[in-house]
Amino acid sequence: MTNKNEDKTLKEAMQSVGNIKVSSVKKSVRISVHFLWKLSVFAFIGFCIIAVFKLITRDVLFDYDGKLELDAV
Repeated sequence: MTNKNEDKTLKEAMQSVGNIKVSSVKKSVRISVHFLWKLSVFAFIGFCIIAVFKLITRDVLFDYDGKLELDAV
């Protein structure tokens, strides 16, 4: 039979291991959320750059009817 002090020490050890696991999970979740946030910001910036480029160049590049005059651009 173990005495109460050993049981208490064992419970404290188990709780500390559980706390380490929880803190490592929290850290990995925080890192992945931070990565996804940066990825979404860069994707939005890239989308805006591409949209502006397409908006500027669509009349010049996609002149299907041949009616566009370059002097007007």
